Amino acid sequence: VNSRADFAQVSAHLPRRVRVRGEFLPERAVFIDNRSLKGVAGFQLVTPLRLPDGASVLVNRGWIARDARDPALMPSVESPAGSVEIEGLAVARVPRLLELAPPPSLRVPGIWPNLEPEDYERATGIAVARFVVQQTNSAADNLQRVWVRPASGVEKHRGYALQWYGLAALSGCLTIFFGARALR
Repeated sequence: VNSRADFAQVSAHLPRRVRVRGEFLPERAVFIDNRSLKGVAGFQLVTPLRLPDGASVLVNRGWIARDARDPALMPSVESPAGSVEIEGLAVARVPRLLELAPPPSLRVPGIWPNLEPEDYERATGIAVARFVVQQTNSAADNLQRVWVRPASGVEKHRGYALQWYGLAALSGCLTIFFGARALR
């Protein structure tokens, strides 16, 4: 992804491996709240990456534990200065959690319960791509990058196949049983 012109092509084929080059805007980062990893509460850090043509892409940089003494405290995370190349998986969004009421205010930088591109644009004034890049390449930033693999749905189809073949086998067995019984 090199420019805004590539956004539509990437959005049409999600999830998709991508490589983007640009400059992080750490002052516009948001921490997505209530994300746990191995039973530890924490945040996912999402930072906009400004591409050379001025377009921006949100990058989910990874997970970091929250301060147990002060849950409202945002952790300190190093952001590389200058141009960086990010490798990752472009996905439709940061996974959402149940939200019973809208948050009182969405500040940047800040802690948000969920992230929607429209809300982010209203809060920052930065237009962003309609996908999020889950960073997979390593960086010296204390963030853990353990991503849930997107479901392909094949498990559901295997379940249906098992169900239908089971019903076919049952029908065959019952036909043989009752056919043999009728011939006697």
